[in-house]
Amino acid sequence: AECFTSSTGAFCNSQNACDRCSVGFTPCNKQCAQCGGCGLSCTGGQECRGTSCFAPCPINSADCDANGSCETDTQTDRDNCNTCGNQCGPGANCNAGVCTGTCGLNLGDCDNDGVCETATLTDRNNCNTCGNQCGPGANCVAGVCVGTCGIGLADCNNDGTCETATLTDEANCGTCGRVCPANQNCLLGNCFSPC
Repeated sequence: AECFTSSTGAFCNSQNACDRCSVGFTPCNKQCAQCGGCGLSCTGGQECRGTSCFAPCPINSADCDANGSCETDTQTDRDNCNTCGNQCGPGANCNAGVCTGTCGLNLGDCDNDGVCETATLTDRNNCNTCGNQCGPGANCVAGVCVGTCGIGLADCNNDGTCETATLTDEANCGTCGRVCPANQNCLLGNCFSPC
């Protein structure tokens, strides 16, 4: 019979006693044991990492590759920030065990969680930069708000928001740039002389 490693450890695949285990495991009563073999465990405050017993790692360091040395600085390692396997997003750095810093091109950390997960080229709530929301009906395309604004609204200053009320704005009556003549008002997008 042969022992195999599973997500819960190594085990024997038959009713017979194991005669062979995965590398680093010892056959013990139809099961496979690590770190010292059958009925044994790590002693003297040591911990089992991989297939051997080692002294615990000092605070803020870890043995992320299970080779017996505590070479990973979990306070600064981008791939193991605070704990093994915790990767910082693109452009972010690990500072005191927290992912922080500038995100890479076209990415943002708009929820301030240390991960650069916001695609600022396409996110209509964070278009080109965190917090820049596209107006009603507009979408973020290549970091620019484009598309149709709601009825009676327009983006006349091309900042990506639909802030101009074209139904009542004398400088943009009905459409951007259409100025009502002096002594006329804009009403429902048309210039009218007051009564």
